[in-house]
Amino acid sequence: MVSVDFKYGDSVINLQLPEENLKVIKERAFPGLENPKKKILEAIENPVGTEPLSKLLSPGDRISIIVDDVTRDTPVSMIFPLLLNKLRELGVKEHDITVVMATGAHKRQSVEDLVKRIGGTPPEGVKLLVHDPLDKSSLSLMGFTRMGTPVWVNQAVAEADFKLGIGSIRPHPEAGFSGGGKIILPGVSAWEAIGKHHMLYISSKSRTGILEGNPFREDIDEYARIAGLDFVINVVYNTEGEIAGIYAGDPVKAHREGVKTVRSICENKVDEKADILIMGFGPKDDTVWQIVGTAFNLSTIDSSVKEGGTVLLLASCRDGVYVPFKGVHHLNYEGVLTGTQKFVDLLKTSPSPEHVLSLTIRGEVPYPELGIKGVLLLMLRQKVKLKMVSNNLKSEDVEWFGELSWSPKEALEEALKEHGKDAKIIAMPNISGPEKRPSMKPYPYVKKH
Repeated sequence: MVSVDFKYGDSVINLQLPEENLKVIKERAFPGLENPKKKILEAIENPVGTEPLSKLLSPGDRISIIVDDVTRDTPVSMIFPLLLNKLRELGVKEHDITVVMATGAHKRQSVEDLVKRIGGTPPEGVKLLVHDPLDKSSLSLMGFTRMGTPVWVNQAVAEADFKLGIGSIRPHPEAGFSGGGKIILPGVSAWEAIGKHHMLYISSKSRTGILEGNPFREDIDEYARIAGLDFVINVVYNTEGEIAGIYAGDPVKAHREGVKTVRSICENKVDEKADILIMGFGPKDDTVWQIVGTAFNLSTIDSSVKEGGTVLLLASCRDGVYVPFKGVHHLNYEGVLTGTQKFVDLLKTSPSPEHVLSLTIRGEVPYPELGIKGVLLLMLRQKVKLKMVSNNLKSEDVEWFGELSWSPKEALEEALKEHGKDAKIIAMPNISGPEKRPSMKPYPYVKKH
């Protein structure tokens, strides 16, 4: 037997697991860069898959620099001043530069937030804009992807002669990995484009670690190409919160180089799906919805567990089922930061996946991504047995998606009894990820997907 400690609230739950057929998912150590600023400049001057900026830019070019927003951990305040100085060296004038904060459909942010993001001092002569996905007067329709997503982007970006995005790469539940063209979609796109695109999350190929054949990622890459994204600067962190790599250049080729580093830190290859998946969620496990309504968790369960398998969700849920506006929320079509209480109440009535999908397509869910999460959760409920292990809940709190157990040991024994002594087990002791860099979550990558 192997002793494994699963994060639960502010403590741990220890389980003794059979060693045979067990895979424990964990991150791997990776060295941080000794001189990140120097490496940033080297990456910009020696880009992947394209010419250096000195050969790509022409005098008088209007340049759009797109940076991710305050919900992300990209070191924009370090990168932007170095990039700006480089552009000045190349003869670019400040009045030809516009910086756009890519907010997607996140909560509204201000120019003051953008100033802090790029270093704290507004650069003289440079135009600063915060993207608004609902302001049609500031958006430009540039075409459509093969999957039907309208390429509807911020006008300042659309009209620029050269478009450069600054972001980071980490495991992503739908796109395989963040970074690359995601700075454009959803970053500076119309609310409708973001919603149409998020419908692709329902595909079983739109999952963490998958790039080839992933419709969500393919749509992003095509969309960014049509929008004219020319160059990216993408950062990868290690699990200690240190910069582990800087990848600059072609939006696809540079991104894929960065993905290799992320895989080496976070990816755990597994030969086949598990009969039993055990997930420890502490310390980010305050509510039921935080567990079952999180894209990474839904993606992991869907791609890692056999049909008919069992998932043990070890979570304290000290605040119950749902706390309004706790965690990341999005804007609805009226531009209001919307809560999800009504949607959770709907799910509690045990609707069919098809019904929630219909509501989502008809626009009767606050924002499409939320609806698709609900659809996926309801589909998972039909495919696997979800068992919440918590001593702070009642059975009625979870009966809309699964069962409740107050004893982790008994829940494990029941699962082993059902699936047999040869059951394949995947253990994720810390689903919330390393405390210093929560976004760098280790994940199982099933070879037979």
